[in-house]
Amino acid sequence: MSIGASMLFVLLRFAQIVITNVNAPIINIFIAKIVPHIIECISLYILARVIQYFLIRRAWENSHHWKYDFCVETIEKGLLISTSGEESKIQWSMFTHYRETNNLFLLYFSSNYYNLFPKRAFENQEVNQFRDLLRQNIQQIK
Repeated sequence: MSIGASMLFVLLRFAQIVITNVNAPIINIFIAKIVPHIIECISLYILARVIQYFLIRRAWENSHHWKYDFCVETIEKGLLISTSGEESKIQWSMFTHYRETNNLFLLYFSSNYYNLFPKRAFENQEVNQFRDLLRQNIQQIK
């Protein structure tokens, strides 16, 4: 459930409580009935972010393909990714968005399909150059 849908649910629930408890003071209704729902929504959001972190980490740990040495070169229209067994050219337009974490760049093809690029593979200056290229060519999602 998205944050917007959660807030709409809370507001509709609040309206229902107010209508059914016309004689009760509004602050008591708010504290007793609405605050727990707000806390629940915030907790669900935090839980979703934690789960997402562990899913990304598990995907990396379970992906044997990316544990081989690979080389990434930037070309005019995108990226050239080479391993010992294959070579792929990926145009910038293929990526829907990207996300940057403390340790990774994630370039998404869709909401669940992405390429991982560990920052430890870059020199400091290369990390900044790669970030600039991504900003110029792909939409960033935080």
